[in-house]
Amino acid sequence: MLIIWGSENKETERGWVADYCLNCNEVCPHRVIEMRCVSHIYFISIGKGSLIGFFRICRKCKMTLPTSVEHYSTLLRRPSKELGELISRTHPGLPLQMVLREQAREHLAGGLDNPDERLVTLTDLLIENSLDLETRCASTHIDLYSAMWMLATLGLPIAAFMLCREFAVPGALWPLWGALFTAFACVVMVIVALKGDPSRFARGTVIPTLAPLMKPIRPTQEDIERALKDLKDQRLAVGKKVKAQDLYEAYTLAASS
Repeated sequence: MLIIWGSENKETERGWVADYCLNCNEVCPHRVIEMRCVSHIYFISIGKGSLIGFFRICRKCKMTLPTSVEHYSTLLRRPSKELGELISRTHPGLPLQMVLREQAREHLAGGLDNPDERLVTLTDLLIENSLDLETRCASTHIDLYSAMWMLATLGLPIAAFMLCREFAVPGALWPLWGALFTAFACVVMVIVALKGDPSRFARGTVIPTLAPLMKPIRPTQEDIERALKDLKDQRLAVGKKVKAQDLYEAYTLAASS
């Protein structure tokens, strides 16, 4: 009997908000969706699944970016006809952010002396480049490091058993226990490797991408720490997995080249 099972990503609309679209370069209505990875049997969903994250989709250009529902005052079931009403009801702090963005654009060439201008510009940059990391955190990805430990789980217990047997007296059980302990240790390392994949992806891909893009902003280490803390408070992966010290060191290296 053929059993069809697996998992699929399931979208649920949570509501509408006003937010700044990095692609349109203006405030637009955004549809907020909740993405979950749900198991299924014969394409019938089972349970609620695991949360991947929340995303906002611009109604005008369809650009999708990670977000947090806690970032907004409320979510409306339908977008307001007037954009001003949507802003005041869902994102009342947005007008001040837009003023800071406009000032930052004017001052960018000469350097951003205002820390609030640097913060809002840096936050936009981090969010814009965090979509792959957000998706990576929500799924199991087998990179080279994880694959090596998986192979070790197959080979090391056998090697441990053979090695222990060479020195064991006939009938002794400790070669078997040695093999079982080695297998257990390898399984633990596989789990650790899989859990650590997003952090390795952040260090190996996200940070090298962000570092040269930060040069016009000229952020201080404190700016980077503030931006990442704000994003961590919003439960976004970039705030959790990107370390401020690593990002600052990569930026200083890129700025000096």
